[in-house]
Amino acid sequence: MGLNGGELICREYHFDRGASISEFTSATNGTGAISYTANTTKGVELQVTAAADRAFLHWNGRLGFDIDDLDFIEFLFRIEGWHANTDAVLGLGSAFNVDPDAIQESAWFRIGGSTEGRKVYLETDDNVTNSDDIYSGYTLADNSWNRARIAFGTGIQSIGPPSASKGGKSSLQFTLTDANGYTRHCRVNQHMDMSGYSAGLQPIFGMRQVTNAAGAAVKLYVKKIEIGFKSPV
Repeated sequence: MGLNGGELICREYHFDRGASISEFTSATNGTGAISYTANTTKGVELQVTAAADRAFLHWNGRLGFDIDDLDFIEFLFRIEGWHANTDAVLGLGSAFNVDPDAIQESAWFRIGGSTEGRKVYLETDDNVTNSDDIYSGYTLADNSWNRARIAFGTGIQSIGPPSASKGGKSSLQFTLTDANGYTRHCRVNQHMDMSGYSAGLQPIFGMRQVTNAAGAAVKLYVKKIEIGFKSPV
């Protein structure tokens, strides 16, 4: 596909084949666990139960996607048995840390957090502008598939004064499946701005039990990740 004189390349990672994917590294803590074979029809299974449990997938510090070449990341996921004190991040970040709040640059969806249940938040941080816990307007249902997308290459987006209109990495666009199964734009009254960052990002998908044991395993399934990026021809 032509794109501003270059080529749009899409990489797809399918986790419903019952096998690990070499690019992805697992990071777990406590009784947190990751399995590629527990339920192959749903994809890779991440689970936490006890307080301070963690389970993350990432690229082991390989920041393989230059933000200035990124067009989008899209993925299919579901949550099961969600607990009020579980939270998850799904998207892209810079150098991995077991504490998502310590990752310096990121663009992702965040689910829940302390007492926030299944609410979905949008977050971007370019180590200059930190947009944290911006409520998307959506709350996830347990045991339902969701398709999420973060677009890095959209055109100019208008916003009311005093903010200026921006586009591209200065105004990332988030979309998510709504309660009726339609994929909708997450409308927030600000730019999700990553313009201060000009280096690489890696996929980071994971969850943690922030406080209080859940009592039963909380699960996050990721079935497919697709990343589109520009490459010169």
